[in-house]
Amino acid sequence: MTEFGDIQLDTCRPQGARVADLEDIEKAMTWAALTARHAPWWIGDLLIELDRRFGDKGAQAIPSDLLSLDYLERVKGVAQKVPYENRRDDLSWTHHQQASRLPRSMQKEWLDRAAAEGGNSNQLRMAISRFLN
Repeated sequence: MTEFGDIQLDTCRPQGARVADLEDIEKAMTWAALTARHAPWWIGDLLIELDRRFGDKGAQAIPSDLLSLDYLERVKGVAQKVPYENRRDDLSWTHHQQASRLPRSMQKEWLDRAAAEGGNSNQLRMAISRFLN
């Protein structure tokens, strides 16, 4: 059972949600959406910090039964390649994953353009592929 303010959610079954009213559901949905959107960054940055501070011993802090090795490598790789100052809160993590293929000095420009044009991450992937080839 997970608690969020006055809201309790059964983490395995959405129908287990017990909420007082529509406003509570809206708050819980906003929290869940923000958590989902930012989780790859948090996990990637935490993995970098684990490595930096604890080396191989840091692996014991990783819930390997909850997160696949492939996922962990992907989010850590993007977090390593896209510095905080190049990240945009208004674009998805997948946009940043595409921009991670570029040199750091070019990432911000490409991400700024993607935000201005409103394109999805697949469009950014294709544009970056054309540029790199």
